[in-house]
Amino acid sequence: MTKEENKTTTKEQNELTETEKLQADLNEMTNTAKRALADLQNYKTQVAKEKQEMLQIAKFNVLNSFLPVLDSLKLALKQTPENLEDSAFLKGILSIEKQFTNIINQAGLKAIEHETLDPLKHEVIASIPGEKDKIIEIIEQGYTLDDKVLKPSKVVVGKD
Repeated sequence: MTKEENKTTTKEQNELTETEKLQADLNEMTNTAKRALADLQNYKTQVAKEKQEMLQIAKFNVLNSFLPVLDSLKLALKQTPENLEDSAFLKGILSIEKQFTNIINQAGLKAIEHETLDPLKHEVIASIPGEKDKIIEIIEQGYTLDDKVLKPSKVVVGKD
């Protein structure tokens, strides 16, 4: 091999080596960009999830703070004197209670059903003679929010 052929071969090898280096750099940068995009997508997903959780907690806290008001309103309606039962005043209070209930129901709050005793949804206040574990009386209505118990119902059950 002549010197000139040797230089040409060396030059071609250097160019090939340089091309390989550039290709390796390009592959590395491409992989870095792909990882960065994946990290960004994971971050966006995590932020969206955390935002949803924070909204759920805020909703839970707000609705929970309204429950004593609703309980008091229902208790007051139970104590309505007989002479006011057909009054416009009572009809107005019943209308307010209905509006209030509709608003919290639209927010996802649901009254707990009361067929049989469920220790996860009911708090037993007392037991009286009657069918065992059958709910006899609801002392305070309980509520769920998105299938989680926000407030258990306070109930009286049978003990026989």
